Amino acid sequence: MIKMLCIYDVYIVIDIEQMVITNAYLKEPFNGMQIRSLDDLSYFLEIFFDKGSCPFAREFEHRGKCYFFMSHTFNNIVILTIQNIDKIKNILLDKKEILFDGLTKCYLKKELELFLEQALENFVRYKKEKFSILMFDIDFFKKVNDTYGHLAGDFILKELASLVKSSLRKSDICGRFGGEEFLILLPNTNVSGALKLATKLNKLVKEHAFIYNETNISITISLGITSVSFSDSYHSIVQRCDETLYKAKENGRDRIEYT
Repeated sequence: MIKMLCIYDVYIVIDIEQMVITNAYLKEPFNGMQIRSLDDLSYFLEIFFDKGSCPFAREFEHRGKCYFFMSHTFNNIVILTIQNIDKIKNILLDKKEILFDGLTKCYLKKELELFLEQALENFVRYKKEKFSILMFDIDFFKKVNDTYGHLAGDFILKELASLVKSSLRKSDICGRFGGEEFLILLPNTNVSGALKLATKLNKLVKEHAFIYNETNISITISLGITSVSFSDSYHSIVQRCDETLYKAKENGRDRIEYT
């Protein structure tokens, strides 16, 4: 336990059934704060974030250093950790092939599944914040590859991913779900909020100049949106969102559908 704690700047264990903090370990520069109750914890989180209930993964700055906040759920236990990014960059950056798609630098599908399952558990079991997911893919992407070549297709995917990620919040999680299909997890977002983002992305992509070998390749995207419900599982929410994306493509592409 001592060795494990040494890698964290903050390590807090919460018993969800008893609603008590069973362990709180804080190092400099956080050790001046006392965390003995959930009220103490809520105040602690509010200092660094907009509200006491935080997304399960987020970066923040404190005293000129960058930290990474994570929430982990195991049965009836929630573990909150804060770690200086300098200490974990060898894991998250030097070994980014473990977490991220090499071409688009978006999360791999298996990582998306973990994030989504965690968000579902927080929402369904612990009545945490509502969230939405947004799926999109490139219209007639095969035609791009057939006309301009697969290297052009790779360029489009990479450029598109960069364009989309530049429009997201730090708490949003974007991953490559399939060949030209992407999924975005939107914490603390209802369908209305996700629709605003989808409208922005649809317009942004349509107006962007994708220039490959001095050729401007025009592309559009179709998007599907759904929001979580208490009856959802990982498969049900993904399937529902996938069906809305299929509906967008069936209804003419370059459009948004939601449910």
